[in-house]
Amino acid sequence: MLSGEFLSLFWKYLQFNTEGDITGISDDAPDEAKKAFRHFMKLMQDPHRNV
Repeated sequence: MLSGEFLSLFWKYLQFNTEGDITGISDDAPDEAKKAFRHFMKLMQDPHRNV
């Protein structure tokens, strides 16, 4: 399960389309936020995830 602390690393830098889908992360996001977001996206693509 993803912790709130983990999600808070990048949540405020997320970009969404008009339908509310995540489209990416802001260019001005800190490196730590970008790294956490990449890890999050890998977790979401894992068919065996337990989230």
